[in-house]
Amino acid sequence: MTKGGIMRKKICLNMIIFLFMLLIVSSEVTAPPEPHNVKGRVFHLDSITGVQNEIPVQIKNINTSQETLTYVYAPNIPSLKGAYSATINASDNDLINVTSWNSTYYGHSTAYILPTTTEVDVVLNNLRPSETKATITSPENNSIFNISRITEITAEIEIKGGQNGINCYAMLNISNKNILDISEGESYLHYLGNANIGSILTTEWEVIGINEGVTNISLSSYCDSDGINFDKQDSDYVYDVTLADEIAPIINLTYPEQQDNLSYSQNPISFIYNVTDDSGISNCSLIINESSVKTNYTVEKGISQYFYETLDIGDYAWKVECYDNSTSKIKGSSNTYNFSVLPNLNPIISNLQTDDNIDLNHGSVKLVYCNFTVSDNDGVDDIEEINVTLYHNSVSPENEDDNNNHYTNNSCVIANSAEKSQDYVCSFSMYYYSNPGQWKCNITVNDKSKADDTAETTLNVNELTALYISESVIDYGELKAENVSEDDVNLTITNYGNKDINISLEGYAISEQDGLGMICEQSNISVEYQRYSTQFNQDYNEMVGLTSAAQQIEGFTIPQKTNDLVYEDDQTRVYWKIKIPAGARGNCTGRIKIIAIPN
Repeated sequence: MTKGGIMRKKICLNMIIFLFMLLIVSSEVTAPPEPHNVKGRVFHLDSITGVQNEIPVQIKNINTSQETLTYVYAPNIPSLKGAYSATINASDNDLINVTSWNSTYYGHSTAYILPTTTEVDVVLNNLRPSETKATITSPENNSIFNISRITEITAEIEIKGGQNGINCYAMLNISNKNILDISEGESYLHYLGNANIGSILTTEWEVIGINEGVTNISLSSYCDSDGINFDKQDSDYVYDVTLADEIAPIINLTYPEQQDNLSYSQNPISFIYNVTDDSGISNCSLIINESSVKTNYTVEKGISQYFYETLDIGDYAWKVECYDNSTSKIKGSSNTYNFSVLPNLNPIISNLQTDDNIDLNHGSVKLVYCNFTVSDNDGVDDIEEINVTLYHNSVSPENEDDNNNHYTNNSCVIANSAEKSQDYVCSFSMYYYSNPGQWKCNITVNDKSKADDTAETTLNVNELTALYISESVIDYGELKAENVSEDDVNLTITNYGNKDINISLEGYAISEQDGLGMICEQSNISVEYQRYSTQFNQDYNEMVGLTSAAQQIEGFTIPQKTNDLVYEDDQTRVYWKIKIPAGARGNCTGRIKIIAIPN
């Protein structure tokens, strides 16, 4: 029998091995979308009569999910009635969906974007499912209540669409339940039952005031029979409901933060704060080092407010004081934050994220990621150089690259960029023989003034025990009964893991532990007739007999690959011979199971 497996002689012996495939996936980049014109007409159920003006038309790019809402607008001419036109960002051949609706019916059509104007007509030939319109009737936006006087929230739910509402509900939400909440025994979800088209359901929640402050109220509604939500009126909101008392304005400082270090180049420095109060705000003043610097008389509550001031290099303390416009004119003061203005600021590394418990790919490489953020208050243009090293704890970051213990990446990819920070993605192709154990990802960044920062995080690489057998067949050729194969048959084994390994050998003909080494056309060969040795050209009688049970080779090692430039430093050979017992005839085949074992 040849090595390829064609049976030509009396006795042929085969061994099963494993094959691997690598799939490479590529991606294709398309041109960005650009404005395309879409126009058409919207018709009533008869497909002839155009609808009246102000009927909504929604155009959605299926490829990009972008949506454009327009309305029918046409002169009162039968041939033009129902006409609409709009522009949407798309690429040629993008699929679009055009949907239009009136109070009872809706329709939709699809088309592919043309290089010129794309014409799409829509027929309102589908009965709209039920749809709800939610309205909070009390309280109103910016309402002010005494804590003890607010007792209920009321709402109306209108049933719209072309069908009745089945099993309808209203759900209340209060944004700040420390200020206002439902009474004991009350439920946020109210069941409203069934309702006809056009009917209006009313409901109310019993509530209780708890503390002073401002809260928002939201209402959502739905019926089990609802389908597509065309008008998107199923929710309603009431903002800034105040439960008042005589308390001082509450001021929060946003920037600079406590112990911030700012760069002189940031002048004029922004001082950002926000203030809340049961009443309005009369004025707010910026206090630096116990002196009032500026006063703002047009302050909006609840949103960021700004002061701008140019400062010299030095240490500072700042706070904000505000007076409300209540009768008592109560003053509120923020905490005091300390900060410094420096000539230049070091870049800062943060948000380190790495893979962990890494399982390497046997005989191949594994992409391992080390991601992080670099911030520089002098601006991202001040970031000059970034070096990232992935190294085993047995070496240092300064060592030369070695696939066993040290990798370097000086060309990390910028994933996101802002004015003063950038997110980086760094990948390393770790070889299968990279040492197991603890590794570290070390990041060093330098700015243009040579100020730097260093950060480090740990990760673990798991042990990998694997092997590769280059030969697919042990072919002893043609032998006569009671003869011993004259030449050694070489089996080359490569360590495809990251630890020294031994191997165990187990022989069988049909099923494991069947006691046979081979099955022949006439008679069989017992497993012990097949022998092996780690020494070349050893006498058959001195070789080790194969067994049915897995047997480890004594004193045998296939080393982990440790030299990137040397070929076969991780390979070892096992030599095989066989003796043919009397009575065996014809073609013979058997199997040898080889298992890698950590050494």
